[in-house]
Amino acid sequence: MAAADFAGLMAMLDPGADAAALLLRTRWCTWGTYADDLATRVFRVEPVSGRDQLRHLRLQLADSPPAPLTALEYGLAALWRDTAAGCDEAGRERLRAALIELFEGWECVLENEIRHRLPDPVDYLEQRRLTSGGPLFCALDALYSPEIAADSRISEISDSSIVRQLQNSAHDYAALVNDLYSYQKEIEYDEEIYNLVYLTQSFLGCSREHAADIVVDLANERLTQFELVARERLPEFFADHEPPGEVRAALLGHVDRLRDHMAGNLHWHTSTGRYSEQTLRASRPRPVIAGPVGPFVSVLADRAGRR
Repeated sequence: MAAADFAGLMAMLDPGADAAALLLRTRWCTWGTYADDLATRVFRVEPVSGRDQLRHLRLQLADSPPAPLTALEYGLAALWRDTAAGCDEAGRERLRAALIELFEGWECVLENEIRHRLPDPVDYLEQRRLTSGGPLFCALDALYSPEIAADSRISEISDSSIVRQLQNSAHDYAALVNDLYSYQKEIEYDEEIYNLVYLTQSFLGCSREHAADIVVDLANERLTQFELVARERLPEFFADHEPPGEVRAALLGHVDRLRDHMAGNLHWHTSTGRYSEQTLRASRPRPVIAGPVGPFVSVLADRAGRR
């Protein structure tokens, strides 16, 4: 945790946020990374319990949720309570939808990992946008840009418009940066397959270095696409839809935050200890999959058995 410095990451992603917002986002980032590591270190070994846990997460988002039984559920319950308390009904629904998309993406990744099934690279990119938390970041960002959600003209076209293109480009770039920097951890230490460098190696039969160059080119292409849309298509969007001044300012602020997101994400990956070989060696003294996985899985296995 100290080496990863998720608080530093959140401060880099949103340098204009206040302390309360940074704390909340840091909690979400820590919880999501914990869930991702559980899938790698625990759920893949015990897939029945892993599936059961991921499917039960959405129950914590209900109006009358069941009592949480695991650390992952306790964390989500607390985060949902603390975040939803500051949202209106529309904000809660956006957050709930983003989380359900995230859970479904995790389930799909788990199924592919269990079967050692390589996804098509195009499908991978679509899914990676979800599993890297892109929609969740947008839902959290909307809490601080209510003007976007409040204007019906913007909300009606956002799913197929300029806003979505900008978000997709930014979150694809962030996800590809992660694939490049996390390769050693995911492939060599965790024995995963969900990494575009690895998938490119497998599909093209090329070296790791060549595959990495291809992913770098793709990441740069997504960054170029973002800037092209922001520079040329956003002014056309404003001319066509004539949003009120406060909505226009909110959209421009959203673009700036997406730029901060990409820049902060890249800087964090170059400086964090999460992916350093020293951290990896210290946290992986034994083979990745070895022995029983402990009482965590027992709770979930019992619940699966009751079902």
